[in-house]
Amino acid sequence: MDLTNIIPGDYMVKDDRIAMMHSIELRTPFLDKDLVEFCAALPAKYKVNTEQTKIILRKAFGELLTDNILNKRKQGFGAPVEKWLKIPAMEELSSKILRNPASKIFLKLDFQQVQKNLNYNYKHWSLLVLGIWMEEHH
Repeated sequence: MDLTNIIPGDYMVKDDRIAMMHSIELRTPFLDKDLVEFCAALPAKYKVNTEQTKIILRKAFGELLTDNILNKRKQGFGAPVEKWLKIPAMEELSSKILRNPASKIFLKLDFQQVQKNLNYNYKHWSLLVLGIWMEEHH
């Protein structure tokens, strides 16, 4: 599903627009249709095992790349949640929803438990989004 619908019709379009805004020509050679179909047809034993993922890719580039690059851990792009939570309107919304015991979120969650998690940005953000949803739909 991701390879046929979401990646080409959504992710790649967004990536291309972002790259173009910065005058960068984006290339995704490992998403070549024929290569993707070939890799999808390979037996799993050639792709992953209990100790390693991307087995074929690592073997193909093993002599060209250092161990540091070949075995580098995934690194995501974190959302600037801390920055978002400091926007005055968000601080006000957070207080209205997460620091008010009468908020609808506390029909399902314990007020004291929620208060303990407000010092952790990602937990705070998740609770705020849930709280907003509950105010709108509950």
